[in-house]
Amino acid sequence: MSSPDLKVSKRERRKAVAGREIFISDARRPGAATWADILSIRHRWRTVFSDGVEDVTTRYRRSVLGPFWNLVSTVVFVLGFMALGKLLLNIPAAEFREYVAYVTGGVVLWSFIFSILVEGANMYTTPVTTGFQLSFAEIPFRILVRNYVMLAFNLATLFLVALLFIGPNISMFMVIPGLVLMGFVLLPAGIVLGIMAARMRDLGPAVSNLMQFGFYLSPVFWRARDIPETYPERLFLELNPFYYMLTLARDPLMGNIPSAKIYIVSAALGIVAWIIAIIVFAKYRRKLTYWS
Repeated sequence: MSSPDLKVSKRERRKAVAGREIFISDARRPGAATWADILSIRHRWRTVFSDGVEDVTTRYRRSVLGPFWNLVSTVVFVLGFMALGKLLLNIPAAEFREYVAYVTGGVVLWSFIFSILVEGANMYTTPVTTGFQLSFAEIPFRILVRNYVMLAFNLATLFLVALLFIGPNISMFMVIPGLVLMGFVLLPAGIVLGIMAARMRDLGPAVSNLMQFGFYLSPVFWRARDIPETYPERLFLELNPFYYMLTLARDPLMGNIPSAKIYIVSAALGIVAWIIAIIVFAKYRRKLTYWS
């Protein structure tokens, strides 16, 4: 492993990162070393993807259904919620089918958001492999791949529910760019949480509890259109970043294309989050070895 005080040339840095021969730690140029670590994903995306898929298969090793248990749990939720809605919630018949699809999409997408942020907050709090196998920049991308794979098993159920309760429509294909934009926002947020939680270990459990609180404050079970259009009531919704992320992927399933405002605000959130994540990662990346 190279000395922290040793200046590494650009060519040597690229070769080392691409070949995983050393964990780059250039004290004189931490920004350049950080960018080399992040940009190495371009050359190792196949490895990162296969590692993310392997995480899923490892989690369900010796299981008969494996990750299809996620699909089963979603189907059970839909059936249970339909029974609950008919017997106890007294949902009007005209709104029942739409509401079932709305809540199903909200629960599945919230699980995706919850998992990335909570796993992100804990990704550096356990001993991580560095140096010869894995860089700190690859870990969050691996988490993102893992959660996209898990989400893929639920998407089949989501599309089936949308087809049965809403009907086929061309806007359903807009769910794909919506999910990509969700990942663009969530990934840097997970990086920042992971670095902060590595230093402050109470942050990991705190994020998990705060996300449960955010579940009730976000339009998962309740509908955004039920919030009055007047202010300051509307701020309760518009200042909630989870509202934009849920709308990105759920509205297309409901037969609606999200407004330009939803895409603009989401993209702005992602850009700001990435700027913060890169700054924080460059500043504290070398200390993660000692904090983890």
